[in-house]
Amino acid sequence: MKAPITTIAQLTKLTLLTLVLLAETSLAKFETWTNPEGQELTLKLVSKKKVDSKLVGTFLTTRGKRLQISEGKLSKESIGKLKKWAPKNSASVYSELFQDNLLLLKNGSLEKADDVKTPKKYYIFYYTASWCGPCQRFTPSLVKFYNKEKNDDFEIVLISSDRDKKAMDGYAKSKKMPWPHLELSKVPEFRKKYPSQSRGIPAMLVTDLTGKVIAKGNAYEVLPQLSKLVSE
Repeated sequence: MKAPITTIAQLTKLTLLTLVLLAETSLAKFETWTNPEGQELTLKLVSKKKVDSKLVGTFLTTRGKRLQISEGKLSKESIGKLKKWAPKNSASVYSELFQDNLLLLKNGSLEKADDVKTPKKYYIFYYTASWCGPCQRFTPSLVKFYNKEKNDDFEIVLISSDRDKKAMDGYAKSKKMPWPHLELSKVPEFRKKYPSQSRGIPAMLVTDLTGKVIAKGNAYEVLPQLSKLVSE
């Protein structure tokens, strides 16, 4: 009985697959991860996501196999490591929170925006609300600044103190706001991680993509600094 003949095409395909797996494994930073019982596995965390409000990590084994492990199957120490982890090529520290949670004014109301690009240098977070008189008076100046100075180096994201989307919609429409808004349901989480560092509103917080604070304070005081900052 003759042995099956392996074609050059089959060999090439197998070789390429092997090389890809070897390259991925060799470049990986493997760490020890433990389950609640203390059992250890040497794995490389390559991505994470939330499923039903729980974190799920995608891991690579030393043999190139991919595994998905929920935080419920990890020890407290490993859960903490999973929460802190961010990919090295992440566009910004805000990317995960902003994903599918930014809104833009379209047809008179704020709608999901999937075309908001990560700026090259800065985020300007504008803390404001429709019920705030000083905010109402200040916002037109910020709209004017944005329309005149907008470039790829920065983006403004509005962090609202309104209690409902209807109020947000009306405020955005009346002032013709051109920038993205963070969805209300995500505002508490954002404020906890990135407080305005200012008393009251309107306030602004300017950071780089790593979250380093560049400027902060009352919006009236921060605005004069922005033109110079975004033109550097």
